Formats: sequence, C-alpha cells, structure tokens
Amino acid sequence: MSSSRAAWCSAGRPRGAQHKEYREYKAVKAHFRRAMRRCGEQFMTELDHKLEYDSVHDSVSFWWTVNLRKRGSGADIGGGINFDGNMYRSREKITEQWAKYFKDLYTPSSSPDFDSHWEYVVRQEVKEQT
Repeated sequence: MSSSRAAWCSAGRPRGAQHKEYREYKAVKAHFRRAMRRCGEQFMTELDHKLEYDSVHDSVSFWWTVNLRKRGSGADIGGGINFDGNMYRSREKITEQWAKYFKDLYTPSSSPDFDSHWEYVVRQEVKEQT
C-alpha cells in the first residue's frame, strides 16, 4: 500500500477516477481495508470459539480472557465528553463547553495566584492582532 501511496503522492496527489495513480491507490487502499476487516472478524470469531471452549473446559483461562477484554482502554469513542458532570455529545455543545472552559480559565479571578501582568500582556497581543 505504501508504494502505491508514494506513487500517488509523487504524481501530485491527483483526484478523480481519470487519474491512473489515484485509481490504483484507492483500489489498493480498499483491498487493505477489506483485508483488515477480515482479520478483525477472524480474530473475533477465534476469540468467541476460545471463550466457548474455555467456559466449559478451562474456567481460569475463560475468566482471564474475559477480564482482559473487559478492562480495555476505558475510552468510549464517540461517547461524548463530560463537563461539570454533564455529558455532551453534539459537536456544537462540546464546542460551546470548551469555549466556556477557556473563557473561565482566562477570566480574572480573586485567586492569589492570578497573574495580572500576564493578563495585560495577552490583552495587548490580542489588540495588536485585531
């Protein structure tokens, strides 16, 4: 796949089916994705068979495999993001919450650690940019 991508890049990364390099790169990329999908499906099938077998014949191995799979990374891709105990899933709401977070972060506070000189420097930079 890397050689077809390199050929496509060296041709100037043309777009459209009329370009040979583009067609070849997309075909190789699709073949690679199909192969990866097949490997993933095969792995999951083998894991299912192993769990089925181990659940009857080897409970230690069964629970070891289950617990290993259960731990995972803990990441919930696409699950949203939590701000102040509220879960936000839409792009607009997440963007609003990040804006609110940074606004609060850079708003002067009564904290003894607040650096008013740094606030002044940043305000001057912003004025110069606008």
